[in-house]
Amino acid sequence: MAKAATDKRKTAASTIGVDQSLFQRDEAYAVSSWISQIEQIAMTATRRRTRTLGLVSPDQGAGVSKISELMATSFAKAQHSTLLLSLREPVDFSDAPQASWSPDATDASKYVMHDTRGFDVLSPAPTPATRALFNNVELMRRSIDGDLQRYSQIVMDLPNLNDTGADAINAIGPAVACDAVLLVCMTGRTTRNDARKAVERLQTAGANVAGTILNDEVNATLGGDIANFTRYFRWLSPSLARRIEQFCRQSSLLN
Repeated sequence: MAKAATDKRKTAASTIGVDQSLFQRDEAYAVSSWISQIEQIAMTATRRRTRTLGLVSPDQGAGVSKISELMATSFAKAQHSTLLLSLREPVDFSDAPQASWSPDATDASKYVMHDTRGFDVLSPAPTPATRALFNNVELMRRSIDGDLQRYSQIVMDLPNLNDTGADAINAIGPAVACDAVLLVCMTGRTTRNDARKAVERLQTAGANVAGTILNDEVNATLGGDIANFTRYFRWLSPSLARRIEQFCRQSSLLN
């Protein structure tokens, strides 16, 4: 049980952070340095007037949805009106699909849900008839500037680039409609060649690739390994074990 909790906390140690509200107060120190890093990304986006920020990965399992939620949380905590636009829902092929938002809609408010972390969530379920609308870059941009104009920050949780079948939204169109895109790579899984090809696909289509987020969830640093090992000795001296763990996670030499 303890190991599972530890694994959940190990998200993007080098680039992003984890919301302290997700864990008990006495363990918040373990992720404090990560929080500052994702806040830095959010502050940079705000300073550069990057209103629509897309996050995408070459393949599944990179933690894009988790990172998107953390990014939206950071914007919301800074008192920005924030929308998390999740485009990961599969295409609804049923005979009677439920009504859902699409880029040609004029009232997104009836489909928006509010998250307790302070941001709104819009998660459209495309149909075979509306799926192609998300590939229309100009239509997406008009919707962002029109129907979604009340939001000062929009975080797009984009489908994986390799999800090119008819059962998912193509990530390229929405990515091009964003002001900037961050490529999320899983350390130890995403190869440099995969990352290079993903960047080339995005840039060729016209997307503004602003940088890369490295998720170290399955490739812990030396500092992370030592910090996790220290937890086994917390019963001997809780305060000392916590100080050692905090030092290991924050040390630039060990991470």
